[in-house]
Amino acid sequence: MAHLFRAGGAYSAYRPTYPAELYERVLEFASLAGAAAAAERRLAVDIATGSGQAARELAARFERVIAIDGSPQQLEHAARDTPNIEFRLADAHATGLPAGCADLVTVAQALHWFDAPAFYREARRVLSAPRGALAVWCYGLATVEAEGHPADAALKDIFGEELGPYWDERRKLVDNMYRGMEPVQGRDFETVERQLVEMRHELSVEGLGASSDSQVTLVTPIALLLAKGSIPLAVDDAHTDP
Repeated sequence: MAHLFRAGGAYSAYRPTYPAELYERVLEFASLAGAAAAAERRLAVDIATGSGQAARELAARFERVIAIDGSPQQLEHAARDTPNIEFRLADAHATGLPAGCADLVTVAQALHWFDAPAFYREARRVLSAPRGALAVWCYGLATVEAEGHPADAALKDIFGEELGPYWDERRKLVDNMYRGMEPVQGRDFETVERQLVEMRHELSVEGLGASSDSQVTLVTPIALLLAKGSIPLAVDDAHTDP
């Protein structure tokens, strides 16, 4: 997928900022929330980090973050102003990280590019036992909060009719909010949950069918997949570090 991200600077500029509530939900699920758990927030690993939007938020909450991406172009545009983030070029399915090293593994808006079962095996290998947790999320199509606003139909037309023919086939997995892509409870992890979070942004919609009300609130749904309690890998299923 690296060829999709040659324009890394533009990609970085237009990526969303995920809400604080999302990270709070992740930490709560992983039993890593609050000051009492600060000492346990040692290492987070952000897979398919892109230019590091999620990694920077994790760096504010963890002692150390390893941010991994398979695209050199993406990493070229990653901000290097956060001292506790280490960027690495590596494959999501074979990170080269030591077994049991991570307290948290995250993937933001990228699971649809992976071989999900192979990635889940690698996440299980990398996560520490018993507390280590996995958090994967994607966001769907934004809607205008004001019901019946003409800009809502205009946005649906742009993303559906205008851009629809150009989406990669795997975009459908995002449109379906990763349903059916969850880790298997009892096979991959002891506990698997799906939660819903919202992103909210103010947007000027002049020229999108708006009249006097040209400033609207966009609401974007985020599907958050959470898993913890890694099931030990079988001997022939474990990845051997290079």
